Amino acid sequence: MIGSWLIILILGMTVSAGMSNNYAAAVTTSDSYEAFWDILNREAELVVGIENGNLSLAPELIQNSRLDADNAANISALIWQALEDLKASGVKTYYTAEELREMAQNISENGLPQENVDALKEQGWTDEQIQALEEYIVQNGTKLQKTLT
Repeated sequence: MIGSWLIILILGMTVSAGMSNNYAAAVTTSDSYEAFWDILNREAELVVGIENGNLSLAPELIQNSRLDADNAANISALIWQALEDLKASGVKTYYTAEELREMAQNISENGLPQENVDALKEQGWTDEQIQALEEYIVQNGTKLQKTLT
């Protein structure tokens, strides 16, 4: 669990950094994420309309689903590019259970590394949110240790 969370955190930071530096400019950047919610909300409205008997909405629902598929491809491309950027920069994208235990132990003893704290603050994280993240990692690192031993 903690490993997945850390990878998601790293990917999120990378995608954010990539978008702010236009690394993923070939694909629609944050528009893809905004479109995701717009498409999802519209799909929910259309489904409710159809369930209430307005079958004339079916073609729009089909078109909306096609937009969703195209948008999912854009988001996948953004994630793929972020992973490629991570690999090219030498960032490790897979950790063994032992490495995760060591990281959690290090964070419990020393807190998050300052470079991570700075990166989170650049993304708008508050001190309270960063503290909550540290506590989460420490708590789940202990669970990981119990589960894997």
